[in-house]
Amino acid sequence: MYRQILVSLSILFIISTLISFSAHAQDKKASGTTPTYKLAGSTRLVSEFIDRGLSMSDHNPAMNADFLFDLGSQFRVGFWGSNISNLNRVDDNFWFKLMGEIHIDIQAASTLRIYINDDHFYKSNERNGQSLGGKLEYLLYTGQLEYMTNYEGTHTGGVYINFGKSKYVKTDLRVGGKFGYTIQSANNHTNYVDVKAFTNYQFTSNSLFELGLTLTTEGSQFGTRGNPAIYGMIELVF
Repeated sequence: MYRQILVSLSILFIISTLISFSAHAQDKKASGTTPTYKLAGSTRLVSEFIDRGLSMSDHNPAMNADFLFDLGSQFRVGFWGSNISNLNRVDDNFWFKLMGEIHIDIQAASTLRIYINDDHFYKSNERNGQSLGGKLEYLLYTGQLEYMTNYEGTHTGGVYINFGKSKYVKTDLRVGGKFGYTIQSANNHTNYVDVKAFTNYQFTSNSLFELGLTLTTEGSQFGTRGNPAIYGMIELVF
């Protein structure tokens, strides 16, 4: 029952947020914003790929890359990929996402993204599924709400909630933290909290380095994947 309630709340959140900011988006479009129809992307090299507090790369380095094509001023489609391992006791897996996204600029440095992803895992397809969510970046605050159709390969749904805050120590140096909560209904899993603290340095307008620490409650249910971890990351945007 609670899953249906959370899904309904998620949909209401998305609809209400879209209504709240649609007027701003229309004003911006009327003021001369034109579609770019350009391809954008990013690449991340990480010492360990950690997602929702869990290691996705068997504590090994990984590379993540995404490419998005603008179909107008607000709608984007593309894909994302990452090398992962040992999620189904089969090494050398690959995680691939087909992505669709509505991107709404609220004001300078503040955006709302409504997205839907179609997830595929190789070599096994046991973890394949879809995710629907929204992510708000408002100044130095972030918020995320996501529904997953096949949480951790359990063939049951899950909801992820995330809130974060960062602060500039210097012009190019930022520190911050995030708090996440995963809610799911699989019999062999329990809900858990993940916390991340990080600092990043902006080398140029399209490159940065980040160092972070993650902690997860109830991490033992995921074996060593839920252990505390320190990671380093280099991001290039183009």
